[in-house]
Amino acid sequence: MAKRLVGELIGGGGLALLAACGSLLSGGEVEVRIENASTVTIDSVVVYPGGPDSLVATNLGVNARTPYRAIERAYRLATVEVRVGTGTARQQVIDYVGEKPLEGGRYTYRIRVTPQAGTPLLEVELLVD
Repeated sequence: MAKRLVGELIGGGGLALLAACGSLLSGGEVEVRIENASTVTIDSVVVYPGGPDSLVATNLGVNARTPYRAIERAYRLATVEVRVGTGTARQQVIDYVGEKPLEGGRYTYRIRVTPQAGTPLLEVELLVD
């Protein structure tokens, strides 16, 4: 029965369907975005997800999200730099030893900034969408 089904798919134009399924199973594209989970507008944020690409957003309002962006490679951990008012905070990844690149899919780097005297408090969380 399995041979007959494969034969019918190939014979009936299902070859494209099989090829599409194969590309989905092989990992696919990584798409990421930034979300502001703070109670204040983030004046600027740069996310370096570990590959050659970076994500940049300015004037990211409360609960706002950037559009998804396809990137070459990303990790669960990211270096993030934010500016809120006159304060700047940075979370720096030292290395990715032991980390694996994210598999194909959509992800959100949720940024939470708490303004305080001096350096704002910065929290970063990766969500699988």
